[in-house]
Amino acid sequence: MEHSNCPQSLLNHNTLVMQQVTGFMSNDFQILDDSGAAVGNVATTNDAGPRWLIGSRSFAVTEADGRFLMGVTDPMDFMRDTYELSDAYGNQFALIKKRFSMIGLRVEIQIGGGSTILLRGKPFGMEFVAEVGDVEIARATRRWAGLGRGMLGHSRYALDIRPDVTPLDRMGLIGGMIALDLIRHKASQNS
Repeated sequence: MEHSNCPQSLLNHNTLVMQQVTGFMSNDFQILDDSGAAVGNVATTNDAGPRWLIGSRSFAVTEADGRFLMGVTDPMDFMRDTYELSDAYGNQFALIKKRFSMIGLRVEIQIGGGSTILLRGKPFGMEFVAEVGDVEIARATRRWAGLGRGMLGHSRYALDIRPDVTPLDRMGLIGGMIALDLIRHKASQNS
């Protein structure tokens, strides 16, 4: 029996709009569907001080109603950008690694026991293609956040996902978008 009052998981949407809602010390996002309705959130869970003092950063990805979907950890690592994705029980299910590339940015998402997703594109334009093998499974493009939000440096981009992508790969793609934003932020601070 179907219940119309049961919330639909953000993993069931084929277009997710990631909109930054805070800036200076955290990378929090609201996740919207294509019509602009909130379907999830990304909240920084331990950004209480300088990175060298607190070590790794972590984020919680939740459904719009607050149900925990997954955790994203940006461990303290020198000269490497790696990120870990964990399920609601704290078990790591994916590892995200920035790969060296002369042209653009390449990020690999290794789903434990599953797919390897390659994200490639332009980091400052926030335009990326996600592929498994030679098959495109998703595409991310920058969306206009509005003049005020844009002047504050808030990001907004859409992730269009093929309908046949598995829930675990969708979680990897969401984690990948968070990692790409963190990589972009780190690069802008170092330039």
